[in-house]
Amino acid sequence: MRKMLLCLFALILANLNCGSGEGQKSPVAPTDAGTDEQETAPTGCQPGDKKCSGLTAQLCDSDRIWQEVETCPYVCLDGECLGECQAGDRRCDGLTPQLCSQQNKWEDQTVCEFQCLNGECVGECQPGDKKCSGLTAQLCDSDRIWQEVETCPYVCLNGECVGECQTGDKRCDGLTPQLCSQQNEWEDQTVCEFQCLNGECVGECQPGDKRCDNNIAQTCGTNHTWQDDVCSSATCLCCDGNFVAGAKMISAGRFHTCGLSQDGKLYCWGANHAGQILPSGYYNSYETPLPISFLGEGIRYVSTGYRNSCAIKQDQTVWCWGKPDRSIFQLNTLGTNVSEISMGPEHACALKSDGTVWCWGNNEYGQVAGNGTFGGVDLPPTQVTTLGSNVSQVTVGAFHSCALKSDGTVWCWGHNYFGEVGDSTLNEQGESCLYGYKICRLTPVQIASLSGQVLQIAGGTYNTCALKSNGTVWCWGINDQGQLGDGTNTGQACGYNKTHVCKPSPVQVNLTDQAIFVANSPSSTASGTGWSELGHACAIKQDGTLWCWGANYYGQLGDGTTTVRSTPVPVTTLGNQVASLSLGGGNDTYGGGHSCAIKLDGSLWCWGSNFYGMLGDGTEFSQSIPIPVYPGCP
Repeated sequence: MRKMLLCLFALILANLNCGSGEGQKSPVAPTDAGTDEQETAPTGCQPGDKKCSGLTAQLCDSDRIWQEVETCPYVCLDGECLGECQAGDRRCDGLTPQLCSQQNKWEDQTVCEFQCLNGECVGECQPGDKKCSGLTAQLCDSDRIWQEVETCPYVCLNGECVGECQTGDKRCDGLTPQLCSQQNEWEDQTVCEFQCLNGECVGECQPGDKRCDNNIAQTCGTNHTWQDDVCSSATCLCCDGNFVAGAKMISAGRFHTCGLSQDGKLYCWGANHAGQILPSGYYNSYETPLPISFLGEGIRYVSTGYRNSCAIKQDQTVWCWGKPDRSIFQLNTLGTNVSEISMGPEHACALKSDGTVWCWGNNEYGQVAGNGTFGGVDLPPTQVTTLGSNVSQVTVGAFHSCALKSDGTVWCWGHNYFGEVGDSTLNEQGESCLYGYKICRLTPVQIASLSGQVLQIAGGTYNTCALKSNGTVWCWGINDQGQLGDGTNTGQACGYNKTHVCKPSPVQVNLTDQAIFVANSPSSTASGTGWSELGHACAIKQDGTLWCWGANYYGQLGDGTTTVRSTPVPVTTLGNQVASLSLGGGNDTYGGGHSCAIKLDGSLWCWGSNFYGMLGDGTEFSQSIPIPVYPGCP
């Protein structure tokens, strides 16, 4: 602008000097004299003016000549050097990168995290810093470059290898499984019962352990699995992982039970009030089978009564123990060749191999002698001579006795107040005996109404049953609880004060199929109101099933109830494999009445009253269905 004003001013002055020639000077022509004096032309600036020529700052001097003042490093504006930098240049101010702006000023950029170099952020880290790249631990070196330190086996955290394990990994610490947690630490799990493998509980058992799988004995092998053992005997049962011999005979008394194993060992359990189990431990009860060793081995037959027991040894001698003095004694009078024994509550009879019958004990009703006499409560073994020598089986009830002869006829004698002798008489229609009552048959009488061949007989408390060759079962005597099995609990008035019902002649039991074995419960004694609660009976059918009837106050019928049955009901728990059985009598007042059976596999099962542990299951709880018993269990 200032230049323009100066030019305009000069132009005006020039115009003022131009006119018609008045007062004007003529131009001076150069002379040839060569003088140095020349007139200087105007310069176009005023002294002190400033301008820029590129990056050169200029100043108008007093001669109005532009003079160079300086060359600007960055920018020249109005003859002045301005700015701090060249636009686009970069530099660092510590960790702060700076960029030269279009106004040639430094502008701060984002502060660098690690290092600023030539106006740029460089480097990856601060020396000494640590970090993880996956499982790789890294360390920042002096050049601010990440260097790999190590690869962590489990987890890398903040540049350090930490933890004990990889999350989800498993291992074993003895029997304790361990699981690696989210924090990469081992955590104990539930301790294994048998074996820990790869952090898991495996196996079924500890090596050397034993168990029973049904009737198979098993031993745990070194691989912690069950392996079947080998049974060396014909019939093997398993108890506590060991094979034991099966049962071959069972005898149920009133409050105790005895059984024989197939290897000839004797076991007893239940009440021992009179030493009927173990004479030296009387008044104790044994709730599991107790080995009876005082007779030695090789027992071939056992029979139980109310408070005593008897056994036949291999030499066919008879040994008894219990009542009256808890001693063990041999019945020397019987000699040898004894084949079977039947025991009631207070008397017993034996059959010898020569077919003769011998009885001993209480003879108040003539049930021992059978020779027309009565009296005495502790008679020694006496032959029932009136029977001759052709008897094939003998059985006793509470106070009566019966014999089956080889011709298939049945003969009974003794107490008959309830028609249990079976000769169609009852009440006081018999012979005088105890206290002068005419309630006895003092000599054997034939049960004439049992037409056809009889195969087996079974004496009960106040009744008797017989199995005929055609498979039918017939019973007679007291019937208050349906003991006769004919579907009724009726009959003629009988008994003391005639408050009971009886059938003094055989009636057929309501069994739809043929039977092969019958059992009764003889080992009861009447007490108080207990007369009517006495007795139950059972039969094995040809198909191997077991059916029972009569009193059932403690589940002795085995049908899962305590309902009295006048018609046989099946003992379904035992299936169709029943081989033999024995029944113990009792009443509701004193807790008697239990049953035991042996199956074809030799296993022993008992049910009913268990007041004194006579079921052999280790408790005193009665059972209405059969439970297994294990004589010989170690």
